[in-house]
Amino acid sequence: MAVLQMRKLCICGLKKERKPILELLQNSGVVQINKGDGPEEFFEKIDTQVARSGFERNAAIAETALEILDEYAPESKGMFAALEGKREINNEEASRIVRNRERTIQYANKIIGLKKDVDKIEADIVKLEAKLEAITPWLNMDVAGLTKGTMRTSYFYGSLPDIYTQDTLYQKISELGTFPEASDVRIFYSDKNQTCVAGFCMKKDEVVFEEALRSIGFAKPGFLMRSVPAESKKKWLKRLEDFKVQKENIQKQITEMAQKRIDLQNVADYFRSRADKYQILGGLDQSKHTFFVTGYIPAREEDALKNKLEEKYTVFFKTEEVPENEDAPVKLDNGAFGKPVEGVIESFGLPKKGEIDPSNIMAFFYYFLFGMMLSDAAYGFLMAIACFVVLKKFKKMNPSLKKSIQMFMYCGISTLIWGILFGGYFGDAVTIISQTFFNKTVTVPALWFAPLDEPMRLLIYSMAFGLVHMFVGLGLKAYMLIKNKKYLDAVFDVGFWYFFIIGLVMMLVPSELFESISQSDLDYPGWFSPAAYAITILGLVGILFMSGRRKGNKWALRLALGAYDIYGVSSWLSDVLSYSRLLALGLATGVIGSVINLMGSMAGDGIFGAIVFIIVFIVGHGLNMAINILGAYVHTNRLQFVEFFGKFYEGGGEPFEPFAHNTKYVDLSENK
Repeated sequence: MAVLQMRKLCICGLKKERKPILELLQNSGVVQINKGDGPEEFFEKIDTQVARSGFERNAAIAETALEILDEYAPESKGMFAALEGKREINNEEASRIVRNRERTIQYANKIIGLKKDVDKIEADIVKLEAKLEAITPWLNMDVAGLTKGTMRTSYFYGSLPDIYTQDTLYQKISELGTFPEASDVRIFYSDKNQTCVAGFCMKKDEVVFEEALRSIGFAKPGFLMRSVPAESKKKWLKRLEDFKVQKENIQKQITEMAQKRIDLQNVADYFRSRADKYQILGGLDQSKHTFFVTGYIPAREEDALKNKLEEKYTVFFKTEEVPENEDAPVKLDNGAFGKPVEGVIESFGLPKKGEIDPSNIMAFFYYFLFGMMLSDAAYGFLMAIACFVVLKKFKKMNPSLKKSIQMFMYCGISTLIWGILFGGYFGDAVTIISQTFFNKTVTVPALWFAPLDEPMRLLIYSMAFGLVHMFVGLGLKAYMLIKNKKYLDAVFDVGFWYFFIIGLVMMLVPSELFESISQSDLDYPGWFSPAAYAITILGLVGILFMSGRRKGNKWALRLALGAYDIYGVSSWLSDVLSYSRLLALGLATGVIGSVINLMGSMAGDGIFGAIVFIIVFIVGHGLNMAINILGAYVHTNRLQFVEFFGKFYEGGGEPFEPFAHNTKYVDLSENK
């Protein structure tokens, strides 16, 4: 278990070589660069905002074009595309990207422009369809919408809010008594929402006639029909068809530009990397002829980077130990066994200054507890083999994803071992298959014991393993205190707790309660109980008097704090009980698996029975495996984060974030 040793770094270079030096640092990806904080009277910073904004804008343009292509010409990807990782490019390809960057951005702008044309046409189509829907009530009107009457008559058309027949409309008009005698109102459309009418009157009665119509809710249409409605509809339908053809043609042009997808991905990564470089550039301390880079570098990388820089450029390269009052960024470095769980630790929090990297120790317990929860040899075998094949086939996958798959591979191996110990192979599939289809009873005996037959035994072991897990966590706390030369703290804050908890366990073991739960009847020597009481009292008194030792001679406060700490033993009890989830999930896997096998065998033997059994077996065990893998993952994390880390680990370290190529699609490397 190791946290990489960090060194403070300072590089001074000639300003004329600033660009290639920064590119070398970005390609190397081993330096976290800090913002310069030199005095303003000696140093200046250049404003890179305009250039950086231009690069970010171009990257955004390329990304927008890619999103448009994904909408109209989706990229065909295999089932395991997410595992393939980034494309690798060589120096020649990288140079081609730089040469063609402006042309590629032009393609991106063209795609965006075509998309805007499509959006405009779609908006026009929506408006036209709304007009076609709105004109439907007026299709029976054979007068042009612009018609206002003749030399001596006036013409109105519109709608009334109520439902009328011609007779009820005339009745309404007659009741009002305000309509001119030489006038008429005719209905040409009616539905549950409105009644569409046309009215005629003499020119001299135009104002009176319109006011009379408005008194019963008359309103003119919200749009203008220049010609006869039926003719307008034909024109609009033709225009609608033209819009759809235009839209299809433009979409076809966008689809044809899908061949530029890789170029767009390349240029998006290029401009994104350029923006990152200019952001760093704007934070550097610079003088008239020199510039300075300060930050952090892993100690094991400094010699290689120094040689590269001094071989090509005129630079001053210096590293030093990180000061005691300064927190360096954290990067974990573990072997094949501990590296897979680094992601789990990072999700909780990296070690802060003075803490150890718990990866390797946690990895052992992580695989151990996960396997015990899943505890089916067949599930573990399938899980381990599947992860192994994926790791071998997809070697360029994302590093964090690779760690996760490696972790599940080890968890699968652990599950296989626990399954053999507990005798679980797809539940009791071997027994059920032999009984149903071969009229024989074949069983695979457990190498240790079968949890379904002895659940209380498994409960005892689960709590015992949990106690060991927490004791190791407490031991790591003592290790860190001793490492920091706090020897008395290790005795007072850890040693006395060991005595107290071990004494309580020793007092519990000979009790009738424990014997009934464990179904054991053991004989203990005469000194066992007195020793248990002595150890418990020693731990109790030590905690009582020494937990509040920092309060000096304020004995009342010291004793109060000590008593409060002793009350914390209840959290130990709850933590130990938390490990009963090892029993619960272990039994759940086996019980559900057995039920699935029983359901599959209900169709009996024969061809039909075999078909039913195979279908139920595959579907049932597939679901059972998926659900219990998820359950084991969640609860194993909980046992690590709460019960284990709670004893010694806080986290809170800042991750090491080197200046590197922040690419999304391609893998850029100095060596390619």
